[in-house]
Amino acid sequence: MSRAQLQTFVREALATGQDRGAIAAALAHAGWDDREVARALDLYADSDFPVPVPRPRPAISARDALFYALMFIALVNAALALVHLMHAGIEQLWGDPETRFYNTDWWLAEFLVFTPIYLRLAHLDRRNCRRDPRRRLSPVRQWLTALAVLVAAVSLLGCFVVTIHGALQGDRELVFFAKTAATAVVAGAVLLMFLRPADLDDR
Repeated sequence: MSRAQLQTFVREALATGQDRGAIAAALAHAGWDDREVARALDLYADSDFPVPVPRPRPAISARDALFYALMFIALVNAALALVHLMHAGIEQLWGDPETRFYNTDWWLAEFLVFTPIYLRLAHLDRRNCRRDPRRRLSPVRQWLTALAVLVAAVSLLGCFVVTIHGALQGDRELVFFAKTAATAVVAGAVLLMFLRPADLDDR
């Protein structure tokens, strides 16, 4: 059953007077994800009108596209800058004194610029979603969120691949594993941030 079929089923069930809880239970028993069911039910207002009353759906606007694109770009740049700064710290602590030179000026500047931008935009996004939960259904928001999760997941898997490859090649240097761990921590934090339940944003 596609998402369109799910929405049709919910609309027809509501039209016959079925209780929302009973509809959700039936769909859950059929194997549907609770979030998908909640989104389908949220498409229709809780009303005593004889037929289901649709809620207005979020429209794709250029402003939203720019907002979420900027938030995603700021997150990626802040995360990359943090990784490079952590690598620089590792080089200073355990690197070879003859090759430990690590220019951090550019990455520090990126971190100081993009981190506040991302935090501010993320705060605005949470506030807007609390005021209007339908914003969570914005296609632009969903696609860019999925892209951020993909980038973080690929980076995390890449860290494990590099670590295993290094171990197989006999590279057991502390600096190597520390850098890999630092990258994995940042990528994992980004991944968990986007995979956490949406209702945590409302706390």
